[in-house]
Amino acid sequence: MIFHFHNSPFFMYFYLYIFFYYSISIRI
Repeated sequence: MIFHFHNSPFFMYFYLYIFFYYSISIRI
């Protein structure tokens, strides 16, 4: 399952977006 998601570029960008949003949330 994880490998399938990782293989998909869409999920990759999605994870990156979540990580970025999470980082901003911690900063504030």
